[in-house]
Amino acid sequence: MGGNFVKFTDFFKGLCVVGAVTIAGCSYAVNINGHNYEPDMTPTPESSGLSRVPATDWYELSQGWNSDMRRAYWFTPQGSVLVPYTWFLNLEMPDRSCRSEPYVPLNPGNWTMFRDPGHLRSLGYIPAPADPLWNPDGLPIGFARRITDGGDFLGPTCAMCHSNLMALQSKSGKKVDVLIDGAPTLGDLQAFNEQLADALCSVNEDWTTNNTDARQASAAARFDRFAERVLKNDPGKTKEQLRQEVRIQTSIIAKRNAINYSEKRHEYPRYGKGRLDAIGAILNEVAVTYTGESKNITPANAPVSYPFLWGTPQADVTQWTGFIHNQAFGFGPLGRNVGEVVGVYGYVDAFPDKVEAKAKVKSVSKELASKIDNLSATADAYQGDSTPPPVIRGNRRVQFKGFKSSILMPNLGAIEHWLGRLKSPVWPEDVLPKIDEARRKRGELIYTGKSDTGAHCEACHALIPREKQLEAHQVTLVPVTKIKTDEAAISNFVATRHPLTGEPWRSGHFEGERQTPIIGERYGPYLGNRGDALATIVKGVIFGNFFFDGIKGGLRGRSVSKGTEAVYSEKPMYRYKARPLTGIWATAPYLHNGSVRNLMELLWPEKRAERFCTGDRTFDHVEIGFVSPEPTGPDKDLCPEGTTLVDTAKFGSRNTGHAGVMQGSGLSDKEQRLDLIEFLKTL
Repeated sequence: MGGNFVKFTDFFKGLCVVGAVTIAGCSYAVNINGHNYEPDMTPTPESSGLSRVPATDWYELSQGWNSDMRRAYWFTPQGSVLVPYTWFLNLEMPDRSCRSEPYVPLNPGNWTMFRDPGHLRSLGYIPAPADPLWNPDGLPIGFARRITDGGDFLGPTCAMCHSNLMALQSKSGKKVDVLIDGAPTLGDLQAFNEQLADALCSVNEDWTTNNTDARQASAAARFDRFAERVLKNDPGKTKEQLRQEVRIQTSIIAKRNAINYSEKRHEYPRYGKGRLDAIGAILNEVAVTYTGESKNITPANAPVSYPFLWGTPQADVTQWTGFIHNQAFGFGPLGRNVGEVVGVYGYVDAFPDKVEAKAKVKSVSKELASKIDNLSATADAYQGDSTPPPVIRGNRRVQFKGFKSSILMPNLGAIEHWLGRLKSPVWPEDVLPKIDEARRKRGELIYTGKSDTGAHCEACHALIPREKQLEAHQVTLVPVTKIKTDEAAISNFVATRHPLTGEPWRSGHFEGERQTPIIGERYGPYLGNRGDALATIVKGVIFGNFFFDGIKGGLRGRSVSKGTEAVYSEKPMYRYKARPLTGIWATAPYLHNGSVRNLMELLWPEKRAERFCTGDRTFDHVEIGFVSPEPTGPDKDLCPEGTTLVDTAKFGSRNTGHAGVMQGSGLSDKEQRLDLIEFLKTL
């Protein structure tokens, strides 16, 4: 996809110069809850201290953003349309499961409403104060309303997956909650998606999974309560119309979950808190939903740690695998962000002349129920009634045979611009122990390869002074054969054939279509790679509203990167990205797949825990990570409430690699490792 985007952006530079005239100006206004608003982007002064977040009991660190930009980041919609907004506000907690059996207790906290702050907090999401402009209904950070002509939808923002609240143990012994913008979440998106489907099933009288007469009666009563609340805001809709819409939406969400989370539970791990296979979900969306080919279904079984976002607009390539190029003109970043929204419930009306949206959904349903062991067969019964989401407000005629979509490209450009102003969090010395200068100096010698230990971190992880964090930099791409970390994430991405069946990826509805509108070669019966399909969908979305929203999104989100090629230390595709380690102290767990719980274990491979529990927000300021209890029980697989298991023996979760002398394995003892960690705190 990266190479395709290089050609794509070159083609458009001429068009953009002309189109830019039509949207001249430097406004970064976004539409938020029906209001156009441009946040104040005045940077905050540099500080190593904490400041109080208004209307909360949290604190925040100096990262270059003021409170206006923070709220804009938290709640500006991207264009995701997961579920109707009023439904989310009025759904009750589930009492049964869409799946053949529940993997987790359905309501361990005895909450009444699905949106209860306690429930969403239990899934790792950060409750936020109500705000009349940004958050009128008091939803957690990252939960936004997308306004459309056909009603409003709930969808995630970048902040849902890239914000964290850390509990720091102060010198006085008191815990201080500190918000880190752009940091990896400790949220559990898999559990959220499954429980949302369960909540919809629980108001669905004829959903057959785990059904009894008592459950049917319960579902009927639940639906009556749900309908009474929802229809107050939609008096033109009948109760029966709402019932049918709930059936359809339940089916769509349950089926999406089934495609991505089809667990052979003895082989593939649950993601748990702080990990997700987002790329796997995106590739399923384009290679299954948009092709209409059920034979392309592949479990999204390579969870990775959510990457931190500071430094992203400045890097020449992005993603753990480095497959997206950041071109300075803006279409690399815009394409990356459009692709992200495709994976988190954005709607794209792809190939409208070839197949109706309901047929696209129906075409994957027949084989799906038999292939996926945790999907209710009832899902298939409703697919013929599926309808596309409503026409999105602001979308004009489709250009260049591109695609209509729900994706808000101007908003994506604004968010990318804001992230270009975000700096890494500074180690807070007024709460945590002050930096030991003697240790830091010894650690710097280790990092820069000037000690006699053989370690040389800077050979891969460039040192970026804080005053230059907002300037362009290059990353190093290290082959898996050299770094020897778990290869599942990159293997899944580059696969030219289905990893389970060995069959080539079928192109389905893509067959005969151009890979790039107007100028691209046409697809044959097979895809060379699922990334090709993703590039086609992304380019189709940008083409589909190019002169109105595409140029604006591209110009707003243009990268400061010089667009140079990343430094390859060896073979080009089968690799992972080694980025600068600015703010690394606030980004546990470590390695690309989150399989190492703290920096001490990262630097001491033989000490790495084989199993640990993640999700506790308490910060370990000595070994640098979150407090991660050892699992208990006869099989060592039970974690304390609020945490989830990471088992490094599971597929995609190996904690091996990053273990050579250059990476610190030659350090003689704990003291030398503490020296290096002291330096890492200051980056």
